[in-house]
Amino acid sequence: MCRAFVVVLAAVIAAFSARAATVEVYVFNNEFSMNPPGQPVADPVISMGDTVRWVWIQGNHTTTSVSGSLEQWNSNINSSNQTFEHTFTNVGTWWYYCIPHGFDNGTGRRAAWPARSPCSP
Repeated sequence: MCRAFVVVLAAVIAAFSARAATVEVYVFNNEFSMNPPGQPVADPVISMGDTVRWVWIQGNHTTTSVSGSLEQWNSNINSSNQTFEHTFTNVGTWWYYCIPHGFDNGTGRRAAWPARSPCSP
């Protein structure tokens, strides 16, 4: 299970911290999604300075950045009713995966989140 975050620059860099958001991503049955189980999988596009809070719903999973990524994080293996947060301070596409269920180096289950330019509607 692997996902990537896309971090886009805010129109005004000086204002990004005042507008920083916390985005929840649910962790369950080999999926990461903004929607809970039973709804379509939805991947967020975040801005630089935003925090992602992973919320465990089902199973024993990690959220782990791929090797060599500028942004590095690794949660413990967590189960239901636990959370982990990471604040993104760089612009880019951030791949991540679950250690027990996916693999680093581009193998295993993975998906890319679409990049969006700061000028996109």
